[in-house]
Amino acid sequence: MSKQKQKGLTQIELLVTMILGIVVVGGVTTAYVSISSSATNTLTQNKLSHQLSSIMTLMTRDIRRAGFRGNQTPADLLDPTTNTFNVVNDTALEVHTAANVQLAGNGAGPGTCVIFAYDLDEDDIVDKPVISGFRLYAGAVHMRTSGDTVANATHDA
Repeated sequence: MSKQKQKGLTQIELLVTMILGIVVVGGVTTAYVSISSSATNTLTQNKLSHQLSSIMTLMTRDIRRAGFRGNQTPADLLDPTTNTFNVVNDTALEVHTAANVQLAGNGAGPGTCVIFAYDLDEDDIVDKPVISGFRLYAGAVHMRTSGDTVANATHDA
């Protein structure tokens, strides 16, 4: 009798090949999930960074205007008490902390609030739209949208 050579794979060779294939596919899947998760985290951090940068730019520009008066004269610069947009406990730049923010937050709860006024329409009259402010409430920055006094303020997130 003559011996014939076998053609093909044995069951053990096939099993070993399948296990190696499963390990490779599992490794590739794990790498893909890890990279995808990392990319999602990076995008979330970039979005947060952009939002923080935008709100800080807006707040900085607005707060720098605090006390601006359209019809200000050089004499007014020497005596800031004559500026109707810089009156203590009324239109001057004020920071309200968690202890007294109920005044500036419509009873909405604790937070930190910055209230200020400037002559937006340059008419030298303290009216509702010129009193501005920002507050931090529940992890979000709210911008003051209306109100003639600190106690009658409305904020939008």
